Amino acid sequence: MRASRLGSRNAQRCRDALRAAQPEEHSERLAGRLVGGSMLRGTVEIETADRGVITARVDHEITSLLSAYANRRITAEVLVSTVRSPHGREHHSYVVLYLALHTS
Repeated sequence: MRASRLGSRNAQRCRDALRAAQPEEHSERLAGRLVGGSMLRGTVEIETADRGVITARVDHEITSLLSAYANRRITAEVLVSTVRSPHGREHHSYVVLYLALHTS
């Protein structure tokens, strides 16, 4: 857990920025190669042709597939959460909903 101490002025600026953030979610299908992951952190790394490597959160059932799916082509259904700041910055986070070996 991280902790920060802010003065009242900076705390208000932080509250204003959080209120102005524009969150949205959508699901998306990704095709790529499973190139890494962590059972401890509950994440996988999927290398895609157009986005590079994406780190996504997963539940235990999916992390148990890491060794069987390592370096193989996969298809993943992911929930993409995007938050946009008023200044145009974007942050994307990914959660894998479904993961399967890619079939040709």
